[in-house]
Amino acid sequence: MFVTFPLNYFVYSLNDFGDIQADSENKRKGNFLFGAKEDEPTLQRAVWLSTAIIILFGISFYWLAGWWMIPLFSSIIIVNFIYNLEPFRIKTRPPLELFIQTGYILTGVFSVVLNELEMLPWQTIVYLTFFCFQAHLAGEIMDIDPDQAANKGPLQCSLADFGARCLLWSY
Repeated sequence: MFVTFPLNYFVYSLNDFGDIQADSENKRKGNFLFGAKEDEPTLQRAVWLSTAIIILFGISFYWLAGWWMIPLFSSIIIVNFIYNLEPFRIKTRPPLELFIQTGYILTGVFSVVLNELEMLPWQTIVYLTFFCFQAHLAGEIMDIDPDQAANKGPLQCSLADFGARCLLWSY
């Protein structure tokens, strides 16, 4: 439940806020399935609200599961801010924008800690890492034209469409 609503709301509100310019020209965006097309004040309010919700959930999970939740939730917040917002905005710096997708693996760590399970085997983490790369590249390929028009600069723009597709197929 946590990953479905508050975490996704947090991740995508930051992503939409960070992509206002690129998304404004993207025909695929604006239907709330592939990304919001809203004005900056609306998206900024969404970022603040989603951050507050994540912090409240972090406090609740700290109370339920202990001190491990503090570094875990801090990591979730930091990774998303570094990826989406200035001065870092890793999403515009290839190939860093591809590697930071491994932040999604934190959801597995969250589940392990919360449910007091054994840590995932390293093979699972490697598989999930490649899955994150593949999913990210697929999204980048869909948005290659609007991203290039907005000078967003992700990996697929650097590799061009054919190179990005070859990298995706190699997974």
